[in-house]
Amino acid sequence: MKYAAAFAMISALATCQCSPFRSHPVVVHEAPRVTHVFHGDVEFTPAQRAIVAKAISALEYQTAGMYRLSVIYDLNYNDINSLTALRDEALIVYMQSDYQVIQYLDNEKGAHILGLTLQNGMTGEGKNPQVYLVVDRLEDPARFQHVVMHELLHAAGLDDLGPPGSVMSGATCHYAGDLRLCENVVCMTPSDAAEFCRVNRCQVGELNGCAW
Repeated sequence: MKYAAAFAMISALATCQCSPFRSHPVVVHEAPRVTHVFHGDVEFTPAQRAIVAKAISALEYQTAGMYRLSVIYDLNYNDINSLTALRDEALIVYMQSDYQVIQYLDNEKGAHILGLTLQNGMTGEGKNPQVYLVVDRLEDPARFQHVVMHELLHAAGLDDLGPPGSVMSGATCHYAGDLRLCENVVCMTPSDAAEFCRVNRCQVGELNGCAW
């Protein structure tokens, strides 16, 4: 039994890429503060679905179970009947950079967007968040996981944070002189934890995190 428990702990740490050197014991809250069941786009490949699952596992561990998520891959965003049936549900949608809506958003923001979360859905009046991922800009698995975690935390109500270095950084890339550096953060920092707790009324010490 002890070996099984130790193996489960090691597996959890490996899944979320967390450091085992912590200042307080691992905790798990039975009653989550936020729960989402997303309907995922069937266009996501098995490899991409595995990265989404890894991001979800990381978030559930790092928030000590305060954020519970699952994905059912039953949305066909290109089928009007499927889209109509699920339009007011929580969604994770497969997008490409050549889609007109993405090109419009690129022009609006003056940058290539990697993902987008609509807190109140596509109508702006819904009760469920909808996440859009520009998959052809997320070819690196670490970047894919970072963006999924970032957008899912937006779905939980978190705002963008300032400079790069956290999951909720507003930009994943910055310049050091002429060198373009991109950070794919998959560990919630104290700043991320503070933002999560600001929104969800908890204390940073109640979370597991992995970068402090």
